[in-house]
Amino acid sequence: MSEILEVHAFDYQPGQIPVLLELPHGGHLTPNEVKSYLHPKFTPGDRREDSDEFSDELYLDLPAAPHILRFMVWRAHADPNRPCDDLEPDGSVKTLTSQGIKIYQSDRGLPNRVRQQVIDRYIRPHRRRLE
Repeated sequence: MSEILEVHAFDYQPGQIPVLLELPHGGHLTPNEVKSYLHPKFTPGDRREDSDEFSDELYLDLPAAPHILRFMVWRAHADPNRPCDDLEPDGSVKTLTSQGIKIYQSDRGLPNRVRQQVIDRYIRPHRRRLE
């Protein structure tokens, strides 16, 4: 029996100084909505290659204690720095990694309904918190 965990769009840690550090590409969670569409040859290594895997280690223990906003989803699935209507292969909801590796079974990526769910459930809440 596999456990389905709820994926949260972001993690916010209040800081002590008036600086916000955003970590948009260090997430490590896969939205449940996309799991059944993943290409069978898309590997955990492919996800890591498309992320800033060590951003947590580099920035979470800074002595200055800035406010920190971390996007929790793998960049291979959603990029909060891209416009929501960017439907390019390396857009807000990707079809290819930055290295050109196919993420989903279909060449078009996710069905439009699922793509919109990813935008609405993960990218938009992160952006609202950033504002």
